Amino acid sequence: DILLELQAQKFVDKIGVSIYTAKELDAVASVFSPDIIQVPYSVADRRLELSGYIKDLKRAKIEIHARSIFLQGLLLIEKGAFPKRFLEIEDEIMLFRESAKDSGLSVLEACIFTALRIKEFDKVLIGVTSANEFIEIINSCSKFNMENEFPNLYLPLVPDNLLNPSNW
Repeated sequence: DILLELQAQKFVDKIGVSIYTAKELDAVASVFSPDIIQVPYSVADRRLELSGYIKDLKRAKIEIHARSIFLQGLLLIEKGAFPKRFLEIEDEIMLFRESAKDSGLSVLEACIFTALRIKEFDKVLIGVTSANEFIEIINSCSKFNMENEFPNLYLPLVPDNLLNPSNW
């Protein structure tokens, strides 16, 4: 109520929430309709897209920001370097990585292109750990074109408990 009052007084332009699951989205929607929603999205976490929530949010004129497109970096980890708690999904991730390579894409490009192709996303948030990573991401984004046919990538199957970093 306070944020809505501040918005009405023009102290706040947009009110947003960051969610992990459709259940959290439903809980928010039962209280108010945010202007912006930040959602997890990656080749391994397409739950909100497949459930239709992404299209529903866009129809409701809610700005959508996608985050975690690298699944907190897990999709970029080389074979043999996976932390113990993620060993159960290493083979799935490697199948995705091989399909990216077979499609002529780097793993980074495949992750970025998968998110950028979702026209309902207003923004795609990307974290970096170095200037070199930032340059690589910029270069990858410059290769993306909505008119290009999207490559046939293997989309890894990852259990829900490993999709939410708060469970890690």
